[in-house]
This record gives sequence, structure tokens and C-alpha cells, in this order.
Amino acid sequence: PTNVVPVNLLYVTTSADLGTNTYYAFVCDDALICTSSVSGTFTVVAEGSQGGSNPPPPAPDPEPESPPEPPTDVPSGYAEGELVQVAGSDAVYVVRGGVFVGIPDVTTFNARRYDWGSIRVVATEELSSIVPAYVFYPEGAVIRSIGDIDVWIVKYAGDKQFRRLVLNPTVFNSYGHLRWEDVLDVSPESVNAFAEASLVYVAGSPETVYRLTPDGDIGTRQRISADAITSLSLDGEGTYEINATDYGNYTEGTPLE
Repeated sequence: PTNVVPVNLLYVTTSADLGTNTYYAFVCDDALICTSSVSGTFTVVAEGSQGGSNPPPPAPDPEPESPPEPPTDVPSGYAEGELVQVAGSDAVYVVRGGVFVGIPDVTTFNARRYDWGSIRVVATEELSSIVPAYVFYPEGAVIRSIGDIDVWIVKYAGDKQFRRLVLNPTVFNSYGHLRWEDVLDVSPESVNAFAEASLVYVAGSPETVYRLTPDGDIGTRQRISADAITSLSLDGEGTYEINATDYGNYTEGTPLE
């Protein structure tokens, strides 16, 4: 006998069903003998359109707004070269070229000859935090151009930036504070932003200055006078202190008077 109990069927529409659709309903028994079909139509409308029979789903809860990233550009009211510190923070920045530049440590601050009394401390209401565009390499940092083998020691004298070549691994290892794992591999442009220095004195004898001329893993040292430094347009502010091992890896050359 035919089952006369009503049956409710559920069909979930998709975007492919938009518009008017025709359906056919029929019933089959276990022997797959089916009744004749009954047809009809139903209409699917886009969410938010008028005339739809199904209400649109509830709107999702709005996501919380992320706090804005602090700007790297310097806001108006800050002068070129000005030292800035946010209240409650130890970090100090300098304004250079319209951006904040980080000063990594006290040694670098002093080497660049900044004035501790000139730091402008700003309230967090004025400047909540600072994201530096870049950070100075620390005074005494060891840098190397990517893909190169030459290693250089960084030195500052105010706004001047110098680099001195470490002649060979023996010299490098003779400086107890230098570690190979601390060598910074940087772009060639970053290395070239530092002027190559050649003037040195041996620790304990600052009155005797030498000019070093590297040649691979060896080199020549020449005692040089103040007059010769001037005549050769060398910058005395880029003079480095070296140890005895460094000194001994250069052979003595003709003095420059």
C-alpha cells in the first residue's frame, strides 16, 4: 500500500540556484517502481534582495580594530638632528632625513658625540612609541659585505663614519672582544657608507701614528707625521687603536714626514 504519511525534505540552496527553478517530486518503492512526478517552481534571491523567502543569515560580529602601527616618519615639530626619547623608555633616537634612527647603546651615543642634556623627552600622549627606520651599527661593530671575505671594524667620530680592515684571522682572533659569530653581513652600500681608515697607533703609544697599507693577508706600516697626514688629506679623527699582534702583522715601511 501507498504510504500516506507526509514527508518533509530539506534542500539547501547555493549561488548556482539564483533565480526561478523548477522541481519534480515523485516517490519510489523498494522495487524502484515510482509514481508520476509532480512539478513546481521555487525562487532563490541574493542575500539582501527583496522578495526572498529565506531571511539572510545574521551579520558576523565586527572584528576588533588593531591598534595603528607607530609611524616611522617623523611627525611635524621635530628638528633635524634632534634627540628624542619617549617618557618611561630608555631608548634614544635621533632625527635624520625625516625619520627616527635608533642609537643602539651608550658607547655609540658618546662616539657620535651626542649631548645627554639635549635629549627631548616626550610624553606618551604626544608620541606613544617610536619605530626607527634603521639603527646605527654599534661603535666597534664588525661588518662584512655580503659575499666578501674582508672584515671591517666600525668607528664613529661625531657624524663621521669610519671602517678599518682586519688584516687576517690571526689579527681578528688576537682581539678578545671580537667574535666571528658577531660579524654582521651587510650590503656593499652599507659598507661603503663608511670611509676607509688607515691611521692607527699602538695601545699605550698614541703619540706615534702609523699609516697601514694592507695587501691581502699582509701589509705595510709607515710612521706618519702630522704634516704628512694633512698633506695627504687623511682624516686624523679616523685613527684607531691597535694591539701588538695587529702591529706585528705589518712590515715596517718608509716613514712619511
